[in-house]
Amino acid sequence: MVQSNSKNTVHLECLKTNDLRLLNFYLRALAARYINIPRHGRGYIAPPYPSVFINESSHLRKIIKDALVPFNDFELKEIDYDLTVFGQENIIPLEQFNWLKEDVSACMYIWMTINKEHHFDLEWHNSRHPQYTYASPSSHSERYQNTIDYFDYSFLQGRRYLKKIELLDSLKTQWMYSKESTPSLTWLTQSSDTDAITWTWDYIKKYNEDLDKPSSFFRSGVIPIPTASLSTQDQKYAIIAAMQHWYPTHQDTKTLFYQRINRAWSQRKTRKTREDMKAINTYISVQHKDMLDKLAKYNRFRMNEMLEFLIEDAYEQERKNIEAKYGQ
Repeated sequence: MVQSNSKNTVHLECLKTNDLRLLNFYLRALAARYINIPRHGRGYIAPPYPSVFINESSHLRKIIKDALVPFNDFELKEIDYDLTVFGQENIIPLEQFNWLKEDVSACMYIWMTINKEHHFDLEWHNSRHPQYTYASPSSHSERYQNTIDYFDYSFLQGRRYLKKIELLDSLKTQWMYSKESTPSLTWLTQSSDTDAITWTWDYIKKYNEDLDKPSSFFRSGVIPIPTASLSTQDQKYAIIAAMQHWYPTHQDTKTLFYQRINRAWSQRKTRKTREDMKAINTYISVQHKDMLDKLAKYNRFRMNEMLEFLIEDAYEQERKNIEAKYGQ
């Protein structure tokens, strides 16, 4: 008969930590049966897989200890060793994620990559419900937390799997390459102007909708902007990441898109600068046009600026007479 421990005598060195990420991982590893449990541990029932992150270390330790009551000291040493090694292999130090925390654009790119590529070489207890902290992250802090969840809630099994830190490093390399090789929409990336962000977002949505029409020759090549509701500033980073993720069927498709969107923005910007302006359709003599050109060049004015200056100067000199006759 196997000697059992009471709840008070269950002792695991690995549970001395207060690291909540590590303790939650231990519990998930036991619940998902990724730890080698001695077969002769009669009465052992794996703890239920937690649906949320547990924020109390004492509560986590109690759940784990209660589940391991049926095992003797020798068996507990084996379990202790397995949990310790498994945790070291799977929990990446938090400072390794700093580049994601500090760079909103990078975090958006990696989160979109994770959702696009699914689980790479990692295993999940339940691949359909990985139980991220936020089901639909809508801010940088939420996407950052979900990225950590992605690495914490998955499991490495044996050497045939890519190590998590190597996967994280490869994702960083992929992002840096995409960042350098993707043309920049300068009016978007170098500004926080909400009008520019909204216009670009709407332009891309319209572009995607046109591609999806039955009459469209190209049904592929959609730019992968998120469908979730985002703040205007988050839309900016989503656009940047989407362009970095965009791999159309032909490179010519990409070149043509950038030509068109740059032209469309330039035309829109020109129209906006002319909203308070009117064209003057008139003719003047060659002699007076030459005088006007020299005046503009001398004063370093554009032609319209020179005309406005001359009109304002003449108007000020005759203001009283003009307003007395024609009103203000």
